[in-house]
Amino acid sequence: MAREWTPDLIRQQFARRLGTLFNGHVGLELVEAGKGFARLRLPIRDEILQPTGIVHGGAVCTMADVTAGVAAHVSYPPGTDIVTVELKVNFIAGLREGVLLSEAKPLHIGRRTSVWEVRVNHDSGRHVAFASGTFMVVKEAPAE
Repeated sequence: MAREWTPDLIRQQFARRLGTLFNGHVGLELVEAGKGFARLRLPIRDEILQPTGIVHGGAVCTMADVTAGVAAHVSYPPGTDIVTVELKVNFIAGLREGVLLSEAKPLHIGRRTSVWEVRVNHDSGRHVAFASGTFMVVKEAPAE
């Protein structure tokens, strides 16, 4: 495994995580990620709407969780396994169409845990949600 994250390695690692697993079914797309940040997008489509026609809160929570999770992963050496241990989401607005954009920034990156803030906005610039999450290292990258 590489010792440092590169843009190619990030795209490669997250293609499966965001493509064929749960996150891909939601429709999350990686825009950009690097040490200390991640940006994702989520096109709004019928499959992620609740019965009233607005984006389901679970889709927004998933977006916030995955955005922070990607940022956390690439802030530790490749091969490190990380899990979410806490997530809090405040919903600000419900939307029916367009694209959701999210960005995660660190509040704390420690040896075993990291804390992130995530903002989810509509492509119009309207705020949709704010989240904070804590992530824990459950397996450190193998020493080389």
